[in-house]
Amino acid sequence: MQNKRTFSGDFTFEVNEKVVSIVAKETGFQGIEPQALEALSSLLDSYLDKMLSSAHRFAELGNRAKPNIHDITRSLENAGVEISNFKEYLNTKVNDTKTAKLKKKYFKTQKTTSTLETIPNFLPSDNEDSEDEAEDHTTEGGMPTYVK
Repeated sequence: MQNKRTFSGDFTFEVNEKVVSIVAKETGFQGIEPQALEALSSLLDSYLDKMLSSAHRFAELGNRAKPNIHDITRSLENAGVEISNFKEYLNTKVNDTKTAKLKKKYFKTQKTTSTLETIPNFLPSDNEDSEDEAEDHTTEGGMPTYVK
């Protein structure tokens, strides 16, 4: 399979090869032939391109420039992926001790303090502090002056 790839294409293809290798190892294979690795990496690339294009089209239908999680979920469901199976897979991988160590290593969480200003429950009106508001704009009958 000779095709021209850009630098970013080479990078994504290498990542796809790593993903295919990991999946093959998790499935129980001891190794993978270079031709099979390249073919499966190309299939993964095509599949991801199709999924992301589908998610982008769903975003455009929603009048958004970028897809959100709902667009991605809809494109996966549209392709026949059962989200519940995916959640089960993630839960088993998160609870795996080896994966937990990797998660700790690569996904370090830091406690951050909020930089947002707290908003009081009641915001005063703009003219609450002015003393000019003491004027009474009602007539003798209790009706506002603009009502005749």
